[in-house]
Amino acid sequence: AELHSNPDCNIVLNLPMVLFGSKELPLILSDESINEVLISEAEQTYTFKRHDPLVAWMDSNSKNVGENRKIFYSALQKDVVESVKSSLAELGATLIGVRTSLSSTINALYFSGATSEQMQDGVAWNLLIVGLGGYSICSMLGTKIVDYYEEPLALKSFDSSEIYNAISSSVQLSLMNYPANYTYVVSDTDLVSAEILASRMSGVVGVTGFLENNFYRKETF
Repeated sequence: AELHSNPDCNIVLNLPMVLFGSKELPLILSDESINEVLISEAEQTYTFKRHDPLVAWMDSNSKNVGENRKIFYSALQKDVVESVKSSLAELGATLIGVRTSLSSTINALYFSGATSEQMQDGVAWNLLIVGLGGYSICSMLGTKIVDYYEEPLALKSFDSSEIYNAISSSVQLSLMNYPANYTYVVSDTDLVSAEILASRMSGVVGVTGFLENNFYRKETF
């Protein structure tokens, strides 16, 4: 009603990312077997000890070496998705897909042209996303994710004078493992301004832009 949309429609649901990771698996495994392995992997984490995981995965875009291939996977609570799907059905809407906040951020950067310089074939760059629980680094090649790393940081434990130095110092060490031409900064938390953080990262090569997905944004993205 708020969006003045016809409820008899198809919907793609965007949800915060719960679990994202990578795993190397034998090339001979069938898709069904891969799904079973990844469900088992997700069930080892705290969140999915109480909730059944709903898993999606894709091949990485790096060349497979030897008998293994690298898989990126994400997982959400199955009961949450089913609950929303049921509620939408009562309105006459059909849930046709689910995206995580990570994939939505990458898509938004692409379609808006904010990272058009980085999203070119063969260009290595890093997407740094800061959230309430720490930060993540997506190592990118053009539009493709080639590696992923998460670093937990208790941001609420820092005061405003410490928080940027703490993140910047940690990020600079982490990025040593992901050499690239560019770094793009996104903040999903009101505790951190992406603009201020980008200005404090003098030791990082190629900090080319930032996006405020938080209290600091000056306009709707």
